Amino acid sequence: MNVMFVADDNYIEPLIVALNSIFVNNPIAVHVFLVSDGLKKENLALVQDFITKNGGGLHYIQCDLEVDAGKMQSQQWGTIVYQRIYGMFHIKEEKILYLDCDLIVDKSLKELYDTELGAYYAAAVRDSGMDQFFINGSSHIKKLMIDDVNEYFNSGVLLLNLKKIQVELTLGSLMEKIDKYGDIFLFPDQDLLNMVWKKKVKFIDLKYNRIATDFAYRKQIEKDTQVVIYHYTGNKPWEKWDRNGRQGYQWCISKYLQYSNIPEAQNIHRLTQRYNYKLKDFILSKLKTRRGYNPFVCIKKADWKTFWDYLFFYV
Repeated sequence: MNVMFVADDNYIEPLIVALNSIFVNNPIAVHVFLVSDGLKKENLALVQDFITKNGGGLHYIQCDLEVDAGKMQSQQWGTIVYQRIYGMFHIKEEKILYLDCDLIVDKSLKELYDTELGAYYAAAVRDSGMDQFFINGSSHIKKLMIDDVNEYFNSGVLLLNLKKIQVELTLGSLMEKIDKYGDIFLFPDQDLLNMVWKKKVKFIDLKYNRIATDFAYRKQIEKDTQVVIYHYTGNKPWEKWDRNGRQGYQWCISKYLQYSNIPEAQNIHRLTQRYNYKLKDFILSKLKTRRGYNPFVCIKKADWKTFWDYLFFYV
């Protein structure tokens, strides 16, 4: 099985957690293609040793893609987000499974990897978060020249038909799109791929890219036993609690820790425990989560009555 990641020195530990979750649930040979514009020798060696120890193989791809950061509407992401596109044209395989680093694989990937792609460039999951991040998500979709918000996909999990992509597209043509439209991309490479791949993506079940911080889904996710991949697109389970509320949901933390308690990720494991297992925060987070509130945002005064009614009568 071929898997592609993009990472820099800041994401080595989440990358290793993601890899660990793959190895635990997929006892097969995994060929990892890692794209980066530069890693410290010690970090590359750490990743190499971890993959080798688990019976996999590492193929490191040095990326020299240059993107004008001034073309990016949001500075939340660096130009690293475009490096997966570089990888699509520099990996000589027929297909590959691209995965973001901020996810965990909780089941076998075989069914997903065996998905027939046919004439499609990729298989992907509809981005359910668009309806939550935008009051009128369709307005942004129209800027991308997409007719229906339901045709907008999340690019964190992509089964890529590399053979077809490399025959019909070029890296240069995509770079031209960045130069022309980059300043309207809210989610840089994701918006780019949605714009270019219209009608060329096969939509697959949400279980293959379950947005773990999906507000609308939060109350049910613990009971959903079908999820194959949990994707932490917003708040990360390893981030500390602070006044701005950057705490992972309790169930996210617990799920993530299953795969991070390994020597190569001991630091992130310790930080997650230290920042997220204070008793007061644990109780408040759990109660808010069960009620359906975002646990890292203060409840508005108008909502307190229904919150306490639920707490006393249903918890």
